[in-house]
Amino acid sequence: MKTVGSAGIVLLLVSGVFSQDPDPFAEPSPAEPIDAFAKAEQLEQEAAATAEPRITVLSEFIEIPLADWSTLSRSDLYANNDSALRKEIGRRMKNGEATLIDMSLVTGVNGDQTLNESFRFLIYPAEFTAPQIDEKNGRIVPAALAASECWAARHRFSANIVLGQHETVHLSISPEIQNKSGESEMGKDSGRVTQPEVAIQQIHSQLELASGAFALAGVLRATEPTRPDAGEAVLLVFVRATVDTPGL
Repeated sequence: MKTVGSAGIVLLLVSGVFSQDPDPFAEPSPAEPIDAFAKAEQLEQEAAATAEPRITVLSEFIEIPLADWSTLSRSDLYANNDSALRKEIGRRMKNGEATLIDMSLVTGVNGDQTLNESFRFLIYPAEFTAPQIDEKNGRIVPAALAASECWAARHRFSANIVLGQHETVHLSISPEIQNKSGESEMGKDSGRVTQPEVAIQQIHSQLELASGAFALAGVLRATEPTRPDAGEAVLLVFVRATVDTPGL
């Protein structure tokens, strides 16, 4: 009697174990849905945690009358405060007293050499052959185009970026504008050649900026003022560097 009882207990335990196995013919449970946006956000946060700070550098050419600049440059309000000066120039732009001539923007990380450049090509005749007399029929052979040259009207901005401590940025910049300002003629009659006259405005400068602050990189004489009625004008070249630290 005791032996039979023990066997019964063993059978019950064994049957209980096998009863916990999954049914091989049962329908599989549906997988949890994946939120694509949440996954993308997670990957972006993980990448941002190890990414280098991104640095955006802006350059502006702003034209104002020479007389106005003479007054502003002597004002104590803007001495050693280029951001305040840029704010005042912005107010004058809204009032039509200053004009934005050009603006460029580049983005990079510490140690980058960035370049923003746009071209408009102009091909013009540079050389003609002299008129000749055809020995066979005695007719005059007119001058013909012998060579052409190509010139590019361009807006160019290069900046070498070095990130310093406490979000300061060291810049080596070269903003440049080249525009056609007119035409000149050389030669006469059939040998006359028309060539473009070019106005070039450029600055090479090295600056140290706090993130988000403006700096006046230089002042140029405007060769072709947009408001001739206002007299002579200058171009103020402003630069700003902004540090975008990932995750902040």
